Amino acid sequence: MKAVPGYSHLVRRGAVYWLRRRVPTDLRPQFPFGEWKESLGTSALEEAKRRLHVRLVEIDREIALARSKASETPHPPLTKKEAEQIAKSRLAEWLNDDEEARLEKGEDAFDNVEAWLEATGEEPSRALAAGNWRAAERSAEWALEGLGRWYPKDDPSLRLLANEILKAKVEFVDLIMKRQAGEVIAAPEISVVLSSAPQVQPSSGMTVGALVAQYRAAREAAHTVESTNRKYSHIFKALEEVLGVDRPVAAVTRADCRAVRDLLAALPSSAGKRYPGMTLHEAVQAGKRDGAPLLAPNTVMTYVQNLTAVFNWAVDEELIDKNPARGLVKKGRANVKRRGLTDVELRTLFTAVAPFRDEVPSRFWLPALALYTGARLGELCQLTASDIGVEDGIAFINFSEFDADGERVLDRSLKTEASDRRVPIHADQQAAGFLTFVDKVRKEGGGRLFPECRQGPDGGFSHDFSRWFGRTLDALDLKQRSLVFHSFRHGFKDACRDAEIAQEVADALGGWSSARVAAGYGDRGRLKLLAKASAKVTFDGFTLADIVSTVPAVKGHQIEKLSTSPSKKED
Repeated sequence: MKAVPGYSHLVRRGAVYWLRRRVPTDLRPQFPFGEWKESLGTSALEEAKRRLHVRLVEIDREIALARSKASETPHPPLTKKEAEQIAKSRLAEWLNDDEEARLEKGEDAFDNVEAWLEATGEEPSRALAAGNWRAAERSAEWALEGLGRWYPKDDPSLRLLANEILKAKVEFVDLIMKRQAGEVIAAPEISVVLSSAPQVQPSSGMTVGALVAQYRAAREAAHTVESTNRKYSHIFKALEEVLGVDRPVAAVTRADCRAVRDLLAALPSSAGKRYPGMTLHEAVQAGKRDGAPLLAPNTVMTYVQNLTAVFNWAVDEELIDKNPARGLVKKGRANVKRRGLTDVELRTLFTAVAPFRDEVPSRFWLPALALYTGARLGELCQLTASDIGVEDGIAFINFSEFDADGERVLDRSLKTEASDRRVPIHADQQAAGFLTFVDKVRKEGGGRLFPECRQGPDGGFSHDFSRWFGRTLDALDLKQRSLVFHSFRHGFKDACRDAEIAQEVADALGGWSSARVAAGYGDRGRLKLLAKASAKVTFDGFTLADIVSTVPAVKGHQIEKLSTSPSKKED
C-alpha cells in the first residue's frame, strides 16, 4: 500500500483507495486489532476522500467512546431535548428501513410486518406503561455508541434515553399499522446535536518523559543507538529540561516548542564535550562566561527539524491531534553552493585515484560511477554484483531496496521513492573496464562490489569513504567548500542539460523523479529511452578510458605512498 501525499490515513492498493489508521497506543488493549484497515471501494480520489471523511468521523466516535470507558469518565448528562432527538432519529431509521424492505420484497414484507405486529406489537406499550425502561436499555446503549457517547449502568442519562426510545417504539408501531392500511407515512427529518464531550486524557497518561523513552526506542530500532544519540540527545534533554518529564504530551503548546528552540539556539557548540555533566541550562551559562561560540544556525535548524519529527511520531501514534512544532523554523539558505567539477578538475582527481582501481576499487569506481549516473554515494556503496544486469543488450545498474526475488534487503536504503531506478551503464564506464571488474567480483563469489566500504555508525556504508574522499580533494588542492562527492550529482545534471536531454528523462536517470517518463513507456521501453539519453552525456572531452589507458594500477606496498594526509573536509 502506498500513502497518498497530503491525505492522512489514505493509502492506495493497486487502483483502489483504502483507509489505514492506527489504534491509539493507550487504547490498544481495548481493541482486538492494531489498526483500522478498510477498503473504501473506489478508485476515484474525490469519492475516496468523501468516504474517508465519513468513516474517520465514525472512528473518532469509537475512539471517544473507548476513552470514556477506559477512564470511566461519562459524557455530559443528556438533556430531555437531546434524548428526544436521538429517539426521533432512531424512529426515522426504522421507518426508512421498513420502506426499503417493502420496495424490495413487496407482499412478503407486508406479511412479515403483520406477523411481527401480532407477535410483539404490544410489547413497547406495556413496557412504557410499566415504566420498564430496561426493555429499551440495550437500544439506548447502541444509539449512544453510534454517537461516541458512554454512560455507566443506571446513569440517569441512559435511563432518560431508554424511556424516550420506548416512546419512539410505541409511535413506530402506530405508524406501521397505518402503513399497513395504505396511509402515506414519511420518516421525520431530524439531526442530532449534542453538547460537546469532555476532554478526556489518554488513560496511559502519556508524559514528555514517556514520549522521549518511546520515541528513542522506536528510532534506535529503525536506525542505531549511535545515530539516535548524535541527532536527538540535545532534543531529548531540552524537552525534559524545558517542559519537565511529567508534562502531559497533549498539553504541550507552540510556546513550549519555541522555548525548546531558544534553549538550543543559546547552546555553545560541542557543549557535551566542552561542559560534560552539565545540564543544557548550565552549559548555556558556562558558555556565556567563557565566551564560547554558539551552535551554527543551520545546526539549530536541524535540531528543531528533529524536534518536529518527535511530535510527528506522536501524531502518528494518535497521542496528539496536531504537531505544535510544525513550521517553527524555516529552512535557511545554503551557505555553500555546490557545483560540478570542471574537465581539468576531473582529470586531476581521476589521475590521482586511478592507481587504486585494483587494490582498493571503491576509490576509483565510486567516483567513476557517480560521474555518469549522478547517483548518491550511499546508493553506490551498497551495490552488489547482482545489481548489475543486461537486458536487450543494455547493461544497467539497478538501484533498489529489493533483491532480484523482490525481497527487501535490510541494510539497504534509498533517499526517495524516485531513487528506485535502473540506470544504463555509460559506454565510457564500460571502456574503462567496469563490467570486467563486476565479472571479477562474481568469479570471486559475488556479494557487495565494494566490501572495503564498511557499515558506519548511521547504518550506511559511505562513512569511511566520504572521509577519505574529503582528504583526497584537499590533498589535490581542490579545497573549495563547493567541491564534495555530491558535486558529481550536480555535474551530471549540468551534463544532461548541456546534452539537451529532456528534463523528465534527466530526472529519471538521476533519481530525482520518474513519474512522467514512466507514464508513456513500459519498463523495457523506458530502459531503451534512458540508454539513448545517457549516451549523450559527455564532459568536455574528459573520459575515464583515457585515464585508465595512461595511468597504471598499483599493487600492495605502493598503495601507502598514494595515501593522502588527514583533513576535516567531508561530504
